[in-house]
Amino acid sequence: MIACATMVVALAILAWRSGRDPADAASLALVLFLAGVLLAAALSNRVQRRIRAIAACLLCRLWLHRREERVRVLAPLQRVGTLKEFLERLPRVTVSAARVEPVTVFVLDDDGSQYVPVSSTMVPAPCVPVGADEPLARALRKPRRVHYLCGRTDDLENAPIHAVNGQQVEECRATCALPLRRDGTLVAFLLCGRTQGSPGLGMLSTACLEGLGQRYSDLMKRCPDADLTIAGRLAPSLVATHRSANA
Repeated sequence: MIACATMVVALAILAWRSGRDPADAASLALVLFLAGVLLAAALSNRVQRRIRAIAACLLCRLWLHRREERVRVLAPLQRVGTLKEFLERLPRVTVSAARVEPVTVFVLDDDGSQYVPVSSTMVPAPCVPVGADEPLARALRKPRRVHYLCGRTDDLENAPIHAVNGQQVEECRATCALPLRRDGTLVAFLLCGRTQGSPGLGMLSTACLEGLGQRYSDLMKRCPDADLTIAGRLAPSLVATHRSANA
């Protein structure tokens, strides 16, 4: 879909330039560039994701500038009393903001060995943790806002994730993962499903998620009991609550 949109825009520009001077160097360069983009997008999931990420970041800026909408969406998180309450509200706020569902929140365990699902829009909630050294967690430590999990079967970049963490991705019906960081440490992440009413992750949902990641991380730091986190690890009581609920 991204490749088609790129082709339409480029062809429109090409037609405009051709009307002025069909043989100019800029028109030829544009044709070659278009061919390269389409070929790369057709052959590589990695390129498709990079194009999607760039487009989403541009749209994200428009969403961030809509202050009234941003304040309305994030209002439930502004009024939380504890870090536990913040994490419990996060899935529903994400559904409302980005129109994606389901949404599940994973947080780092007290010993830092795994990320445990602590809240979700799914009933029953997912219960399989993600090891801190497993491919999904390692991918989310990279400096990006959203990691896209949807792709073709020859998706080599995500192959380790689907091989090791396929159960968690499938259980959460995830199309992407949104990391939450504290002082540069991955302390939590969200696994998000597809856009409501769509077979996949829509561009507007993607743009919204790109903007929400940093906002969530900033709001999490402001929680009244945020001092319960040590070296970026969330309070053990959060994980204990999850374990007792799923016992």
